Amino acid sequence: MIDFSIQEKANVDLTEVQFAGDWKLRQEVNLKNKWIEVYKTNSSNGANSNYRELSIGDIKFPDYFDNHDIVHFEFSKLIVAEYGQIVASPGKYQKCMYKPASILPYPKSYIKKSIQFVKHWLEENNLANTLEFDKNKMVEGIMAIDVLLDLFIDIDAENLPTDMMENMMKGSEFQ
Repeated sequence: MIDFSIQEKANVDLTEVQFAGDWKLRQEVNLKNKWIEVYKTNSSNGANSNYRELSIGDIKFPDYFDNHDIVHFEFSKLIVAEYGQIVASPGKYQKCMYKPASILPYPKSYIKKSIQFVKHWLEENNLANTLEFDKNKMVEGIMAIDVLLDLFIDIDAENLPTDMMENMMKGSEFQ
């Protein structure tokens, strides 16, 4: 069984990272915390027994997603949902074309991987037909926010202007 003091360590890591101001490391720690959260929820619900022996070394974003593992779907779905919230409300960058990747909750590459997995899972997995939501609408929404991910550029929020013209000029340097 997982030692939930691992989550305490991850929370301490997050506090240290936020204090240091390293947004890329903060995103990685957020990812570990999300994995722990999903694991705890699914192990208490009696989901995949393979997660019962999770160790600190296993608390990472999976190298690959298992299309037959509902935990991987739940994990990816949460990553996509939190990214969708940022797309819907990007704060002071609402009217700007480019947004700083530093406002994302997780690394951009992981969000992309999660978007692709959730889309594939919904389209290909028979379990998707048993879920209580319109999977076609979800796929359409996922495809829309996938395109917008390219407008999040690898820059800290402090270095990306919020003026629309300055934002476009600065953002185009990254494209």
